[in-house]
Amino acid sequence: MVRQKRDLGDNFFCVHFLICSQYPAIESAINNLNHRGLDRIRTQGEDGFFRTVALSVVAANVHRLGQITKQQLRKRQQWYQARRKAA
Repeated sequence: MVRQKRDLGDNFFCVHFLICSQYPAIESAINNLNHRGLDRIRTQGEDGFFRTVALSVVAANVHRLGQITKQQLRKRQQWYQARRKAA
């Protein structure tokens, strides 16, 4: 490991900084998946594991799409209300 650090030189610190700066985002994504059903794997076998992981990822993505849609609707409603007040 020491030899690798010496060989990489300054690049090691750049890579280390990028990894450390992404760590909270990775932990947040893992926590989100845990809340969407990945906290317990109720099926047995490799196929069941992959199915459970896939479904929890889909659930997290659908939840995010719902948040985006609600935000867009809220902005549109605010725009209509501001337009109605101006008239």
